[in-house]
Amino acid sequence: QGACQNFPSHGAECLAIVPKGTPPGNSTLDVVYKSQKYLHSVLVKHVVFTLAVSSSYFDWLLLSDVDVMLLGPSFAYVDEQGSRLVGDFAFMRGNAAPNTVSELNSGFYYVRSTPKSRQIMWKSLDNLFNGQTYDGGDQGALSKAIADAGVFPNYLPSSLYPNGAILVRHPQSLAPAPRAFHLNYIKT
Repeated sequence: QGACQNFPSHGAECLAIVPKGTPPGNSTLDVVYKSQKYLHSVLVKHVVFTLAVSSSYFDWLLLSDVDVMLLGPSFAYVDEQGSRLVGDFAFMRGNAAPNTVSELNSGFYYVRSTPKSRQIMWKSLDNLFNGQTYDGGDQGALSKAIADAGVFPNYLPSSLYPNGAILVRHPQSLAPAPRAFHLNYIKT
């Protein structure tokens, strides 16, 4: 309720997911970034994601935080790119500038199940348990595992897959019909 009013929907419906039992008025409270509860949730999420990638029952898997709104078919980009999509990972950008070098955003990414991607996911989980992460969470742990493996991450076009900072700071860079919004903007 009210979560979508600040974001242009470009003709698409906006959906906010609120857990059952959330007291009225608390559905849009800010998440306490890096709190113990937040970091525990990130760890559990990454364990589940790592196990999913390790299953190898799929070609591509979309891994997403709960604060992502899908506005189009979830695998349209992967299907359109086909064999032109090189590498095993395609990430949403992690910074506010739409067309610059970026940190990866572990809140929304595609991963192809390969021996290399499975190794990276397990290494990132190990990094998380051993505190080898710049942010205390999965994003830093995954960034380190990818860098240590010598892999250069691929990025989704921010005009179609904007993070919260791009939505707030660069709304003019959005395509007429974005496919997903990550509502992860942290005020600084």
